Amino acid sequence: MTERREYDNRRRAEAAEATRRRILDAAGTCFGESGYGATTLTAVAERASVSVETIKKTFATKPELLRRWFDACVAGPEAVPVANAAWLDELLEMPSFGERADRLAAWLTEVFQRSAVAVSVMTAAAHTDPDIANLWAGERQRRFADVATIVPLVLGDEIPAIPFDDLVDALYALSEAHVYLVLVEERRWTARQYRDWLAGTIKQLVAGPSTTNPRETSQEKP
Repeated sequence: MTERREYDNRRRAEAAEATRRRILDAAGTCFGESGYGATTLTAVAERASVSVETIKKTFATKPELLRRWFDACVAGPEAVPVANAAWLDELLEMPSFGERADRLAAWLTEVFQRSAVAVSVMTAAAHTDPDIANLWAGERQRRFADVATIVPLVLGDEIPAIPFDDLVDALYALSEAHVYLVLVEERRWTARQYRDWLAGTIKQLVAGPSTTNPRETSQEKP
């Protein structure tokens, strides 16, 4: 009897997870096609073949549905925070800065291939919805913290040609999903072209030549 209950519980959990994934996929399609503001829970429900009540029971609110879809796009199959991603362990085994820069560029390309649209939707929604704006501000802070954590791992013993804080800022800006969208979606680069360009640019930033500190330049008198 106990085995039967465990089997039934497992099947219910699997069915619930399948429904959750179907709703997220449907929401992503609707958000991508119509934008956050124009997407209704009814539209998502119809595309996912579930009721609106099922969506509310699973995700509570439309902002929460957006957040969960965004998180799923960024996290990918691992479904873990960036700081706990398995690929970071690979960096510790790589002997050269060049190899680590290549691995970072490859990982970022993978992330953007699945999440660039979600970033665009979230950015647009943040301009019109105060709740999403607060959510997006928190996400930006987390992303900057992730970049600040990853940069020392990629550098290893390499000494950057520009101040460390400037390097973090530059890589934070360089690793924007919007840059990926401009080059891949608008300018029609392949993902490989983008990956190789990103790896090369990271290496140039670190290896030099040394550039003027932008903070010092901004303080100079005209």
